[in-house]
Amino acid sequence: MKTVAVDAMGGDHAPEAIVEGAVAAARELAIPVTLVGDRDRITRELGRHHAEDGLPINVHHASQVVEMDEGPVEALRRKRDSSIRVEDIQDTEKRATFVEDVAEINEALARTGAVDYQFQKAAPVEVAFYRLGADLLFRGRFTGALTGTCARCLENYPFPLEREFTFVLKPHGEQASKPQELSEEDIALSFYRGEEVDLAPLVREAMILALPTRPLCREDCRGLCPHCGANLNAGACGCRDEWTDPRLEALRTLKR
Repeated sequence: MKTVAVDAMGGDHAPEAIVEGAVAAARELAIPVTLVGDRDRITRELGRHHAEDGLPINVHHASQVVEMDEGPVEALRRKRDSSIRVEDIQDTEKRATFVEDVAEINEALARTGAVDYQFQKAAPVEVAFYRLGADLLFRGRFTGALTGTCARCLENYPFPLEREFTFVLKPHGEQASKPQELSEEDIALSFYRGEEVDLAPLVREAMILALPTRPLCREDCRGLCPHCGANLNAGACGCRDEWTDPRLEALRTLKR
């Protein structure tokens, strides 16, 4: 028998009316139903309808909801769920892909003061994950297309970014109670709690840390002329390359 998947968060009276209909279909027609949406809200509604354990109803959690006023294309771009349920992480390795939204990455850049870089489009992320006891291990790679503003000549230039990452997440209860000096291995160490692991903040942080501290369009960038401000990469500007200490101007007038 086929399973019917239903968006439990869609409609004017969701999820109440949707869950009520799913329970009726499962009881009267024995139709397997998968309810997609906020697990906690759906579970509460199932409890209100006294849905017994034997009913063929499953819940697939989705942390994001497409609102009525959102276009479908934009919603698919922005609301790609990057969360992974802890119970789905097993001893055997699994793989997943998601896309980091360009607006969210640039907002994170702005919060850190890294205004010299801007992502131009969404950044694809590939990740493999598995469990080692209670620890969760993630390794993967991300790519990005950015525009940088050179610190010397102030010109914009394309900057491709590609980097591998490794995260080790331990249960939150194992976090040390006293602050300790971080080792190199601890930089990729974090903690998790609850039923889901949201990789997006960790990946965004890794993207920001992968950016050079000082953006340069090229290593031999000649910068700007200190006199006229011309870009010296385009050629000499004609200004005389001499400099006089202004504190010596008074002595120069005495010589005259």
